[in-house]
Amino acid sequence: MNPKVADSYIKARQEYDEITHNINASKRNWQRMSFVLGLALTVSITSNIFTIKRAHVIPYIVQVDNIGRALAVNEAKEEPMNDQRVIKAFVYQYIDMSRSVIPDPEALRKNLSQVYRESIRSVQRNFLDPFYKDNNPFDYAQQKGTKHIELLVFLKEARNTYSVEWREIERNYDNQVLGESHYKALVSVIQIPPVKEDQYREDPLNPFGLYVTSLSWARLT
Repeated sequence: MNPKVADSYIKARQEYDEITHNINASKRNWQRMSFVLGLALTVSITSNIFTIKRAHVIPYIVQVDNIGRALAVNEAKEEPMNDQRVIKAFVYQYIDMSRSVIPDPEALRKNLSQVYRESIRSVQRNFLDPFYKDNNPFDYAQQKGTKHIELLVFLKEARNTYSVEWREIERNYDNQVLGESHYKALVSVIQIPPVKEDQYREDPLNPFGLYVTSLSWARLT
């Protein structure tokens, strides 16, 4: 073989081997980097899942005065049945949502959905369903106006049973008073504490798991 040709071949072969070596080295470096990044991502995802599972929601009660200033902040306990302030707030909210009529149909629907969520099945079936069938709040809002509730009296009648009195004011959309009535209700309440933390997120308006087990109301005047 011509020495010049042999030298050219050897030189070309060396350059080829060097290029191949560089490519393989670069490939191995990228593989190492990909492995490290994949491992770091796996560790990060595992850590996030562990953190999410350990996270929990702690509800707090904020007491405010008549102009909205915070007076006290306390962690919500799972035993509110001995705290009449908690029961009173729950019952007042329940009556207000169940009897008020507001012009926004979506807000009204949310109020009624909350009332049903806070009622056991027998109350839903035997009291709420017949009442709303005969007194459709959506029809009233569309045809007449609004109903505003002013809660007046809250008394404990027996174990877990309370009486509530309120004034119900009907107005048209020109803010003219159409009528005013006085009502009284008997409400029985039990507590079913949430069994999982997600329930606080699903139903933030009822963090204690309070439910109405018996309900009746009647017009007084």
